Amino acid sequence: MKGTLWKTIVFVVVFLVIFENVNRLFMDKYSYIKYKDFYSERENLDVLFLGTSRVINGVDPMELWHDWGIASYNLANYSETICTNYWQLVNALQYTQPKVVVLDLFASHTEYTVNDAMLHHFTDAMPMGRTKIRTVMDLEEENRWDQYLFEFSLYHSRWNGELTLQDIKPELWKTRGGEIRYNVVPNDQPQFVPKEQYNEMSGVNLEYLQKIIDLCKQKEIQIILTYMPYAPDETSQRNANYGYIIAKKNDIPYLDIIREGLEFNFATDMADDGGHMSALGARKVTDFLGKYLTEKCNVPDRRNDHSYDYWNADYTNYMQFKANMINDQTDLMFFLVLLSDRNLETAIYLGTDSLALKDRNIAELLESIAIFGHAEYFIKNSFEDNEICIEVMNKNTNEKISVKTFYREELNLWKEG
Repeated sequence: MKGTLWKTIVFVVVFLVIFENVNRLFMDKYSYIKYKDFYSERENLDVLFLGTSRVINGVDPMELWHDWGIASYNLANYSETICTNYWQLVNALQYTQPKVVVLDLFASHTEYTVNDAMLHHFTDAMPMGRTKIRTVMDLEEENRWDQYLFEFSLYHSRWNGELTLQDIKPELWKTRGGEIRYNVVPNDQPQFVPKEQYNEMSGVNLEYLQKIIDLCKQKEIQIILTYMPYAPDETSQRNANYGYIIAKKNDIPYLDIIREGLEFNFATDMADDGGHMSALGARKVTDFLGKYLTEKCNVPDRRNDHSYDYWNADYTNYMQFKANMINDQTDLMFFLVLLSDRNLETAIYLGTDSLALKDRNIAELLESIAIFGHAEYFIKNSFEDNEICIEVMNKNTNEKISVKTFYREELNLWKEG
């Protein structure tokens, strides 16, 4: 009898191990590559960021580390709701004890509880346990529980031509949850309505916003509400203005960042004509938040704490990731938006009557390099007016990262030749 019992136990354990590995092979890898570093983090994280895609594209934890010594993670996801943010925080607090939680309010006026498709971006990587079960049961209808708790039921058909090398050996993000957007779409500077004009928040997301605030206070975690820079219509502005009401009621800070004196240039700092920031816009916001978290929240600088030395190695990998991204660009605007970086030295070679300096969008991006980086100009008589050559160096190692020559094909369109 005992021998049969042990055989059954061994069979069940082996089956579960095999099933888990098969499940991991077949599942979509987005959640895994975004959150693997979070679940593997060796030391405590002092700051967590929650929100929507505006936060993913707007906060760069690796630059917070390099410039401010802040150990953080960007937990935000596409099309998330405040309800989902609550469960993200509940889950995260099982793995780390932050000093500060930064919650963006773009989704505050959303009328629905969850975006069914996007929820997988969060839940797929969650370890199976009580919190995952509670999350799914709270956010989803009962007839959908199986695809979030037993992902194989959703992904098993991927064997038929969808599996790639990325499924076998996923390449993890080097950004601790952030996502750099190299796109640039010039936007007009918006006109803002007064702070006193707002749209009230109500419903389920208001309820969960209060739960997040109360949980942070219960755990003695500082909470900061934000509204990331955006190209807003009047409705969005009124929604943002309600953050002041919530913050005052709860005696917590609220930062509508484009009203905070940040020198945000809508011609260079947006990646689309909605509300997602380019790499340059994110760099500005990250720097602003680093200063605020250091000076107002007393978040410690961990750069001299040897238990965090592995972050420096991770930053080296991150810089190689950025170098590869720079080298991959064939569009001049997308190339230039990545060069405003304290680690880079840029040399720019132009003709005597260069069209690049007469192209407003290109000229503004060239000027923006000096915000965080350094650029030096060289006039070459041998260069055509529609030609520009750019050399990028890592100023810490003197390594040449990229040398590219671009030619103007039409207004605002310069391509690598």
